[in-house]
Amino acid sequence: MEFLCSAHRRQFADMSLDQQRELWLVWMECAQMQYRQQDWRAVVSLSGCAFELACLARARNERCMHIELTLAAIYVTNALTAFGDPACAEQIVYQALDALLPDELCMAGVQGSCGISECMEVLLDTSRQQDFFEDYLNWPFFPTPPDMLGRWDRIYH
Repeated sequence: MEFLCSAHRRQFADMSLDQQRELWLVWMECAQMQYRQQDWRAVVSLSGCAFELACLARARNERCMHIELTLAAIYVTNALTAFGDPACAEQIVYQALDALLPDELCMAGVQGSCGISECMEVLLDTSRQQDFFEDYLNWPFFPTPPDMLGRWDRIYH
């Protein structure tokens, strides 16, 4: 599933990491406002763009924006599920896990470990997502819709 057109993808890939993080935050803040209003289409679009932007940043530097990627993936999967498209939500989780696969430095346990394994665990364990949001965004957490609780565990374990 793609959220950005190829022209915007190239434009955003050429931005500095600081500019990418700033744009990511703007999109996520807008997604949060739409989540409160249960405008799932807007949440999917905004958080999907934030997710894809974080994936672009990671493609350039595997040690950046893994937390942002995880937060956006959680938002977009929750919205896709609420919007009635759990198959696309699963696809996003697969994409996120693939994008988060640790590089050799992370796997070797280098000091200052990047925490990618924690991000992967949070994506798979919805019970950890609220604390993750509180730790990294200090925003109100919008839980996974009730019909998806426990589903990720059944899919990935």
